[in-house]
Formats: sequence, C-alpha cells, structure tokens
Amino acid sequence: MISLGKGRCPALLAALEHELGAKAPAAHDGLATMVSLLPLESHRRLTLGGSCFSGVTWDEAAILALLEATQRAHADGISIWMERLGVREPHPFCSAGLRKLQRPS
Repeated sequence: MISLGKGRCPALLAALEHELGAKAPAAHDGLATMVSLLPLESHRRLTLGGSCFSGVTWDEAAILALLEATQRAHADGISIWMERLGVREPHPFCSAGLRKLQRPS
C-alpha cells in the first residue's frame, strides 16, 4: 500500500511501535519514503498487489527483504535487493548512506 502511495500500513506501524516505542512514527515515515520511491527509481514496472490481495507478489517479498537488510544495516543486502527490484543506480542520498555502511569500523 505504501509503495502504491495509498497510505500508511497499520500492521507495520504496530510492529515498529513494539520494537521502537516513541521512535516508531519517524521510522515508519522513513521506510514509507524509501518504499514509495522504489516504483519511481526502478527501471521496470514493479508488480504490487492491493488491499484485496491475500498474498504478496515477488516484488512485495523483495521489498520486505530490502526492509530487513535496511533494518540490519547490511549494505550488500540492500544493494542486492535494490538491484533485483530494478534500481540500477540508487538515488545519490541512498548511495551516500550505503557507502557509510560499507566503511570498516
């Protein structure tokens, strides 16, 4: 629903509230921004279901895997899933964030 620009995801927000407490709305907004940009950044048409679909499409599963990689700050996973979602060159802001994650600590 977020990827289609059709609003917030109450289940995702509830899960974030459980994990992050008061920081959940900001985290949800950040994830919503990232996910809503995917269809614009992709070089192919993403297959996204709507609220009336009981399952998830491959692209929706890939978006969930991308969110997991983002949550774990796993730069290689983020890059792999973005490429699989048709994003050849991430937005410069995203690229800068990926470079920060790839630096050795």
